[in-house]
Amino acid sequence: MNQWYAITLKAGPFVPARGLREQGFRIFLPKRFIPYRPPGDARRLLAKPILRFDGYMFVLADYTTGELGPISNTRGVGGFVPQYPAAPYPIPADVIEDLRAAEDEEYLSITERMFLKTSPYPLGSKVRVMRGTEEVYGHVLAYRPNRAEVQVLVGSAVVFVSVLECQAVEEQKEVAHV
Repeated sequence: MNQWYAITLKAGPFVPARGLREQGFRIFLPKRFIPYRPPGDARRLLAKPILRFDGYMFVLADYTTGELGPISNTRGVGGFVPQYPAAPYPIPADVIEDLRAAEDEEYLSITERMFLKTSPYPLGSKVRVMRGTEEVYGHVLAYRPNRAEVQVLVGSAVVFVSVLECQAVEEQKEVAHV
């Protein structure tokens, strides 16, 4: 019965991935996506994939038929998790499905916000702007769909920020005390 196994990598993932695919194995390299702007093109906003688990990969194999030997001997593969002499521990299929779902959700979250034609934040609404470790609050003045940017009034300054750097903040309503 085929099950997923975690393997360690000696170097980058591309050589072992190609070798395992050539041998007929299915592999899975979980990714996460970060928003970035390509150099020289400040208008475009892209989702850049990076490895979620650097130095690890998942491979679908059958332990009972002895398929694990060729995997261990593939160029660039360090070994199974846990390491020898213990038998490799199979990863439950629902864990792999959860990783795939998280990957899809992250990608869609970024791409949805990049291509919105209407503002994701109502005009005048309060937003939190996060750039690196800096966090400020402001109010939405306008939306530029061609650049996926929101114009925000922060204090007395007006700034344009990516929709990916904004987060809606709910206004707290004052409660009258009797």
